[in-house]
Amino acid sequence: MSREDFDDGEKMLRLLQFLDGVAKEAVASLEAVDGGIHEALKIPQKRCGRTCVTVSSIVDNLNSPVLQSGIAVKYIAKCCPSKFKCRIEGCGKVVTTYAMLDSGSEIILVDPSLASTLDLDGQPYELVVSTVSNDNDIQHGYRVNLSVESLIDNEPQRLELRSAWCGRDLKIPLRHQLMRSNKSRWSHLQDVPFPDVQQKKISIIIETNVSEVLIPLDVRHSGPQAPVAIRSCLGFQFLAHLGCASYNSKPKSLEDKRAEKVIEGTMGKIDGHYQMVLLWKHGDPRLPDNRSVAEIRLRHLRRRHERDQELKKKYLAIIDDYDEKGYACKLTPEETKVRSNKTWYLPHHPVLNPHKPGRFMPYLKQQGRH
Repeated sequence: MSREDFDDGEKMLRLLQFLDGVAKEAVASLEAVDGGIHEALKIPQKRCGRTCVTVSSIVDNLNSPVLQSGIAVKYIAKCCPSKFKCRIEGCGKVVTTYAMLDSGSEIILVDPSLASTLDLDGQPYELVVSTVSNDNDIQHGYRVNLSVESLIDNEPQRLELRSAWCGRDLKIPLRHQLMRSNKSRWSHLQDVPFPDVQQKKISIIIETNVSEVLIPLDVRHSGPQAPVAIRSCLGFQFLAHLGCASYNSKPKSLEDKRAEKVIEGTMGKIDGHYQMVLLWKHGDPRLPDNRSVAEIRLRHLRRRHERDQELKKKYLAIIDDYDEKGYACKLTPEETKVRSNKTWYLPHHPVLNPHKPGRFMPYLKQQGRH
């Protein structure tokens, strides 16, 4: 397959598969932009340095034998800043979480959830933020003081972080599971600890002006294809590629990714049950009025009940059971008059099982053509 056989959308999807962290978010924001792939290819190098030229080269030459074979190396560490598991203290409280060292940041950023857990408070402060996808974005927050230290050292070095900025949520995805699951493959990583943390998200971004974090205390490596573990005063970070990702499966479509975002953003446990919003194809659906169809089906059901009183008795008992258990409820006369673009009537009828005489279940017909 030649390079010309791939359109910009395919190139964008393949580029996203090579990226992580802030670089991936910046590229994803250009998916819907015409010609966005040209700007997207500049982001890894602009955001992460010359090491990401590899990514641009592979995506630009999609007829590469590596991609044709269905396997490509995912350069996680080359495309995202380093992450550490650490202990953070403030106002007499302690929490364990993830910290990230970001070479592109000029200020220490704290996630609001971390500040809330530690009861951190400070003076209101206005920050002007410039990123690869947005310039001069004014954010409102406040400055806080806290300290950070390693989780794996018996006598850890404590770093005092002053005037850290707390404002918007740090929506940076974690990609640590791949390294943890592949640890058994590498003999030089067997004694590298992977401690658990309480807050399983990146809660603080540390600028590179905190020079103590940049000093290597120990380096573990084993050949050019193996990951490198570098220990600093905050713990271990991992460099080089962390393994291979298979691209035999079809890349996710924009609709799939939109659906996953809706599920992740709305899924929650309420009263012991998981709930989420309906996956509408469009954000504000306008359903057709199917009341007449539902009324026709209801008349058919009534005639069937008139012919079979035993069926009617059992059918009504099941509907009453739905009402008692809260699966359905009877509307008031006022509620039946309410109409909206999301009103949809569910025709229903009994479905009999020939292998279980006398037993049936109501079938709710959710689909219909208009």
